[in-house]
Amino acid sequence: MKKINLKEEAVKIINKVNEKNPYYLIISILVLALVLDYFLIMQFQLKAMRQLNPRIIELKGSFKQFEMNKARVDSYQKNIIDLDVQLGELEKRIKTTEEIPVVLEEISRIGNQYKFFIEQILPETSLEESTFKNNEGSYYLLPVRLEARSSYHSFGRFLNELESKGSLMKVEKITMTSNDENPRQHAIKLNIQTVIFDPVKGTKR
Repeated sequence: MKKINLKEEAVKIINKVNEKNPYYLIISILVLALVLDYFLIMQFQLKAMRQLNPRIIELKGSFKQFEMNKARVDSYQKNIIDLDVQLGELEKRIKTTEEIPVVLEEISRIGNQYKFFIEQILPETSLEESTFKNNEGSYYLLPVRLEARSSYHSFGRFLNELESKGSLMKVEKITMTSNDENPRQHAIKLNIQTVIFDPVKGTKR
């Protein structure tokens, strides 16, 4: 019995195919290469991508959170700047114990400006217990009582100017009595409390 040589037979078949259509061999080799690439090389790449995908999603989430936090920090910094400006404006409106006469003069000036006719202005002679203390000094509320004549309109403009641009103060009590002889002029009693700063000796504001 004649022994068949598989190697020789395979070569003969390849040669016959090559003689009939030489492109078949090239196409077969390319297809084989693609198959091997998918099942061997690409499998490792796909596995690596599947492992990296959760990490990529996590990084995207972290980056998004970072952008949100950065926007918040920028907003906080702007708010701090705005608050510093407001604090500076408020500090300018706080008078010291030496400036109490200035506070009274300011109230009178604003009253004259808006036809709020002040007949009597009485500040307390002594400061009560401080409302706040720090290393620079103590803050007090100085009660001031006013008696005046004014129309509703003039009184409203006086209060608005006093609370927005005058010394830092708050209105405690308002009493208004109508005047039968002059309906447009009302007797007004007003109690206010002005913030007064008493600095520690040797401390400059």
